Amino acid sequence: MADAVGLIRSLLLARTPPDPYPVYEALRADPGVHHFAPLDAYLVTRHADCAALHRDRSLRVINGVQQGRRRVGQWPPEILASIEQWPVYRNPPGHSALRQAAAPYFTPSRVAALRAFVERECERALDELARHGRDGTAVDLVPVLAAVPMRTMVHVLGLPAADVGTLVELMSEFSLLFEVVLSQAQNRRLAASHGRLVAYYLDRIAAARTGRFADLVAHWSDVGGGKSPRQVAGMLAGLMLAGFETSLGLLGNGARALALHPDQARLLAHRPELAEAAVEEVLRWDSPVQVNTRLAGRTMAVAGTVIPEGAVVGLVYGSAHRDPDRYPDPDRFDITRTGVRPLSFGFGVHHCVGSQLARMEAAVVLAALARRFPRLRLAGTPTLRQPCFTIRALQALPVRTA
Repeated sequence: MADAVGLIRSLLLARTPPDPYPVYEALRADPGVHHFAPLDAYLVTRHADCAALHRDRSLRVINGVQQGRRRVGQWPPEILASIEQWPVYRNPPGHSALRQAAAPYFTPSRVAALRAFVERECERALDELARHGRDGTAVDLVPVLAAVPMRTMVHVLGLPAADVGTLVELMSEFSLLFEVVLSQAQNRRLAASHGRLVAYYLDRIAAARTGRFADLVAHWSDVGGGKSPRQVAGMLAGLMLAGFETSLGLLGNGARALALHPDQARLLAHRPELAEAAVEEVLRWDSPVQVNTRLAGRTMAVAGTVIPEGAVVGLVYGSAHRDPDRYPDPDRFDITRTGVRPLSFGFGVHHCVGSQLARMEAAVVLAALARRFPRLRLAGTPTLRQPCFTIRALQALPVRTA
């Protein structure tokens, strides 16, 4: 496609188009795989190709040093030292011990036990929404929604509930880490938030004596032959980011979808058993994870395009989920759609360890929103957080509830 480079570049601009899906539709045209020279990456846009690559065990994750180098504005050593402790940036065998350290906190039984806590926190957050919006006043829904996954992560980790506001603020800046093109100012904000976050965890680690957080620190200090307090702080920063960022993106995108489709909101209010299906449809229709990157472990041909060994491969989930060859009438938001299997949480040994918690939180919150606020509607134009090439999440979602 002659103008593929221009289309891809439009997704990376500071003023990213609020609706990338027409761009994806154009990119899915023959051949559906495009080399983007500025990032030296091959973007795969069709569902069948993305799904096939999900099953290809030769794909490797991009380690921390490679991640830092491929961005515009290289990460400082302090950030690289943190992400080296994250399983998402490690390949086997080093990946296994780090993943196993986090996995016990997100087992099906643990997630089920957390449901009552999430329900209480959801009602608490929506009580706040009801108070501020009871006279028809416009309310920004994003900070209301942010409280639920952050309070949940703080509870899981055994951190003080009073720290929720500070951690939400830090995460709003630290989330820049997921993006591939940052300005110098954004790189400085990312570095500053990372420094504050690590300092926060080091203070908590030094003070930990008893309780859930102290047990977690003791357990993680023994991982992979032993970790220093600085390395444990890096692991905690990654876990917090993973547990909060995509969850908030899912909640915001889901709330926006319900506000834009009142018929679906009414259906969910009358049939709360559709909550889990609604979450899957949100993941498909407006996934918080738009692109997942890997390295080609061998030379491969995808849709007739040769991808050399060692090349960066971008699996464009946002496009794959709107592929009409996989989902008929893909631009329609329909919570009764069947056979929805989003790719959003990754695959194989790198499948998101907290995906079931994120899904449970979203099911609780979206069902409660539909039940409690049947007149929920937009009160202005939602603002996307910038940049949003990799993670599609809202900065602000003005709504009216009455």
